[in-house]
Amino acid sequence: MSPAAGFSLDQLMELAGLSVASALAAEYPVASHRRVLVLAGPGNNGGDGLVAARHLTHFGYAVSVCYPKPTDKPIFKGLVAQCAGLGLPFLAVESLTAGGAPPLGESADVVVDALFGFSFKGAPRPPFDALLQARLLRLLPEFAAVPCVGGFALRHAALPRALSSSVPPPQPPPPPTPSLPRSC
Repeated sequence: MSPAAGFSLDQLMELAGLSVASALAAEYPVASHRRVLVLAGPGNNGGDGLVAARHLTHFGYAVSVCYPKPTDKPIFKGLVAQCAGLGLPFLAVESLTAGGAPPLGESADVVVDALFGFSFKGAPRPPFDALLQARLLRLLPEFAAVPCVGGFALRHAALPRALSSSVPPPQPPPPPTPSLPRSC
């Protein structure tokens, strides 16, 4: 699926965000992981995170969003308006990164990292550098990463305490053995 195949950007974000929300709900049930913090970046990955935040709210989660660098693009303004219309709190970066800020695990059961996609290059600049540093140095709640590269399974991305850059992609299943009947 891509714009070249006739899908619009907002359709792709909607599908990706719903997939993330569904995978998170399957891995982290609302009964035991109700509080979700979505870290949304300024690009399309952040848009996926905003869509996921909206769906997670509809699934019954208590969602907070940290969207440090909003963009003026209409699609993102619409996503922010949708989240705000549901009453989702938007947290300032400083509330998560200040020296006296509590560990993320005290305010969220799951953190969704939708800051940067797989094409991100270079060192993170402010305010993202402080947010990433705070995320890495503090006790984390369960952690789900949005980037899904080349068949990287969303369920695999939602493994507890996994950082997207340190989790090896899953290997494809072995091909079926020709001598055994296959289930349909």
